[in-house]
Order: sequence, then structure tokens, then C-alpha cells
Amino acid sequence: MLYGHMHYGHSIYFSTPNRVMKHLKEIQPTVLTTVPLLLEKVYSKILEKGSKSAILGRLIFQWALQLASRYQLGHQPNGLYALLLKLADWLVLSRWRSLFGGRLKYLICGGAALKAELVNAFAAAGVPILHGYGLTQASAVVCCNRGSLNRAGTVGVPIAGTEVAIAQDSEILVRGPCVTPGYYKNLAATRDLIDPQGWLHTGDLGAFTDDGFLRITGIKKALFKLSTGKYIVPQPIEDQLNRSPFVVQAIVVGAERKYCAMLLIPNLEALHSYALAVGINLSGEALLKHPCIMTLYRALVNHANCHLPYWAIVKRFQIINATLTVENGLLTSTGQLNRANINTVFATEIDALYRDAETRRGAGGERGKGGEGGEEGNVGISPLSPLSSSPSLPSHSTYFDISADACPTYAQSLNPRLTT
Repeated sequence: MLYGHMHYGHSIYFSTPNRVMKHLKEIQPTVLTTVPLLLEKVYSKILEKGSKSAILGRLIFQWALQLASRYQLGHQPNGLYALLLKLADWLVLSRWRSLFGGRLKYLICGGAALKAELVNAFAAAGVPILHGYGLTQASAVVCCNRGSLNRAGTVGVPIAGTEVAIAQDSEILVRGPCVTPGYYKNLAATRDLIDPQGWLHTGDLGAFTDDGFLRITGIKKALFKLSTGKYIVPQPIEDQLNRSPFVVQAIVVGAERKYCAMLLIPNLEALHSYALAVGINLSGEALLKHPCIMTLYRALVNHANCHLPYWAIVKRFQIINATLTVENGLLTSTGQLNRANINTVFATEIDALYRDAETRRGAGGERGKGGEGGEEGNVGISPLSPLSSSPSLPSHSTYFDISADACPTYAQSLNPRLTT
């Protein structure tokens, strides 16, 4: 992107998340490149401001918003709808354009998933979003929307010279001169990445629409991205928690979300024995919802969070009573987590982890409407707090003592100013 802009003699400006809206008004760019999270935040602010208008203004805003939500990229508005859209643009939608400086011709977006309704709404307001997809091993870009070849909910069509195919298991395969010859001095990793026919196995799942646009449908590989564009490697923190006698399986989630969360499958037998030892004679969901049990698991997750970069810490978790097997499709034939199926089966529980959550900056964790140790969902969602403020466990419990040799609280979440 940068070399292209330099080649054409463009002026290039860099900004930060905290100052970008101010800089957009000052610079009035013609091209903006960003990640979906910025657009989601802008759209949320638009909706928030519209809902706080006076009664007449709120009614006009809702009417304009409904018109914008009906817009479909790739279909030219006509008739009465086209006239109403022009009126809505004059009354409301033109203000959306002004947020980006008023001169924007292309808004290039990538790095994470982008909601189709958001793309259509901004397109109705004259802010054309070009969403793309790629990976470093394929020289960054595989597909992108551009010009008339732009459809919401897709990442466009393959770029010139690049072949894209869908494997039998729905994995996206890429072949062409853009594909890397391999990993440096790592033949084993190269063989895992590129098959003998030259196809690069992306680890992402997808499908083509009838008119040839690629849609990303899921993730095959364990590695995933947050909506901020940050990569997450879930295995290390999962492995640490899985070593606990009270955890059967820890599952880090958060693909295309703002932060990491976790599903915890407890070892009910070990947990019940522990509960009886500390005077809690409960079983089933009543046991899992008990504040002491939630505190116990919170201490475990906080300990595992230690030394992770700020973007990778697990901010909320939910305990679920479930069994993962090959037969129910939640494990692969090799015993690995089938993350795509897990995301589907536990979609309700995962959505609950992010619903109405108000993120607190830094290491301070997360508080939702249910408060500390809330009982939303099947078992309960727990927002995490710093190690120093975690309620203490019974004195005879030594496994969860995170004092002498534990990491200091500040190591939980490295200062973004120092790590980005």
C-alpha cells in the first residue's frame, strides 16, 4: 500500500486511534486504510448521537437509518427509493461523510471481518468501503473489492494472477506467483503450509458466491485475529489452564471480536471434592455458580493471563458443563479442538460473553450488567479483575495461591503505549 502511494506521488499521513477522527477533519483524505474496529466505533457513535437527538431529529435520523439499511451494494437504487435516499442524504447521511473529512473516495479495510450491514449503510451515505482479504504468506493481498466489483459481506474477487480454490473441508487455498517459496530454514513448516501442487493452505474457511465473490465463513487454524487486527495464539494459555486438576478443557475465543474471552469446561469430580473440603455441599449448576467457585476459576485465569501482552489477555470467561468428543464433532479425529464447530455449537454462550460488556482499559478487566460473578447464560460469566483485587481463597487451598512466585499485577497487561 505504502509503495503504491509513493509511486503515484501521494501524500501519506499516519494517525492513532485516539486522534484519527480529529486528523480526518484536518487532512480531509481521499483514501483511508484501516481495520474494521474503527468503522464499528464510528458507526456506534453515529447511532448513539442519533438516539440522543431531540424528538424530531431522532425521528428523522431513524427514518434515514432505515433507508440506509435497505441499501445493497451492487444494486443501483431507483424510483422512489432513490429520491428518498437523496433526501436522507441531504438531511442526515451527508454528516456521516463529513466525519471522514468529506473528500473520501476509497476506504480500504482489512485485517478482520466486517459486518455487511455496516458496509451497506456507509455506502448509502457515500462512503465506499473496499473490504479485502489476504495473508503475509501470499504477499498480503489475495482478494479485494474494488469499483463495481464490490459486495457487502464479501472480501471481493481474487486479484490478477492469483488462483483461489475451496478445498473439500471448505479451507481457502491460494496459488500463484504471490505465494511465498516457504519458511526460512524450516522445511517441515513449509510442507505443512504448501502442498505438492503449490496450493497454500490458509487455515481460513470460505465459499464463493454465485457471482464469484469470496466470503470468509470461519477459521480452521487455531491462530485467529481480533477485530483490532491483533493475532492471538490460544494454545499457550489453554495449555496452562488445562494443567489444573479443575479444568478439563479451556477454550480461548474472540475471533473478530474486540478482546479474548474463554469457555471453561470444569472437572466436576475434582471440583466437587474441593468444594466439600471447603464446606460447600452443592452440585451441578448450583456448584458452578457459587461465588467461591467463580473466584477459584477467576484466580486460575488471572494467573494464566500474567505476562501476556495487553491485547491477548482473557477478559471474561464462562463455565460450561459440556463434553467434547470426536463423535459430537467438537474434537477432530486427532483429538484437537474443532474450533469451527465449537464456535457454532456454543454461539449463544460466546455471544453472551461479549453482550453489553463495558471494557475497562488496562489490566482492570471487564464488568457487564450482571456485575462481578454474574449468572448470565447457562452457568455464569465472570469478568476478570487484577490479581491484587481477586478475592482470597480458603486458607488451606494452596494450588491457587498466587503470591510469592506469581507474576506482578502489572505484567498482566502491558502498557499499550510501550508495546505498540
